[in-house]
Amino acid sequence: MRILALVLLMAACSSAEQLEVTLEGENAQRLLRFYFGSYTSEDPFEAGLLEKRGSRFYVDLAVLREYSSELSQELKAKASGGIVSPDSLRTAVQVTYYHARNLPRMLSEFNDQWVTDNAITFEVHGPVTNYLRRITLSESALQNAIQNYYENGEKIRYAVGTAIKAEHLRGTRVVETTAMVRRSDGFWDFVTYDSTGALVSHTLPNDRALATPTQCAGCHFGEKGFEPEQSWPLEPAIVPGDIRKWYTGARDTEVAEFFSEHLRRSDTLLGLYATAYISDLRARRGAGTLDSSAIALLNRLGL
Repeated sequence: MRILALVLLMAACSSAEQLEVTLEGENAQRLLRFYFGSYTSEDPFEAGLLEKRGSRFYVDLAVLREYSSELSQELKAKASGGIVSPDSLRTAVQVTYYHARNLPRMLSEFNDQWVTDNAITFEVHGPVTNYLRRITLSESALQNAIQNYYENGEKIRYAVGTAIKAEHLRGTRVVETTAMVRRSDGFWDFVTYDSTGALVSHTLPNDRALATPTQCAGCHFGEKGFEPEQSWPLEPAIVPGDIRKWYTGARDTEVAEFFSEHLRRSDTLLGLYATAYISDLRARRGAGTLDSSAIALLNRLGL
């Protein structure tokens, strides 16, 4: 009798420590892995933090406290009837994420921590902001991802620690900076800095402010096509009162079809970095200005 009572008590305690998280949609499990993996640095399902029962998901607060007492407290406070709504989950993640990921409080610290060697630049007007975006990443990181294209199952996959930074420009003035850093669990961290270089929770409100990281992840994990990437190598249709444009050199149809980079999003990136880079190399090969290593890279791809 005592054993039965103890079992029932333990079950009740376990139930009280579990909350249902009602994230829905095709990407629900993937988003949950990203959200909670930000605190565990490992698969939260394998860690026992998350559990899937049928089509429902549950978080174990006792396990979560071992990784983040802050997120555990936020979820418990926001739960209603043992259920955490999607909005409550996103809010709880948003207010605890930067601290959990130990992301630099200032852009200068970010730049010191993730030095971009041999930086290459892409400029684009797209849906993230009304400002021109000047995107920089390491040429060696991009070359490495392209070099391993076939080894990674015909996917562009960037190495852990790769940083991609986008400065949002009003004329020549940087009004904010967004960045992504590749994590060891296969996801990316997202970060936003304002015009002073201070860490902030939202992008500038053009049509609307976007929350970091939750709304960043929502777009990157989805399948919706965005201009101007969707139409590349063609220019996108003109949108009244708006701008959608890639400012790039060669526009190579064969390379665009080869990678299908924006459509496939094999590393959850929306940009055309490999596509634009290889298109430029092919144009330079035709002009006779390529070195042997770049020619070898094109030959490796069969392009």
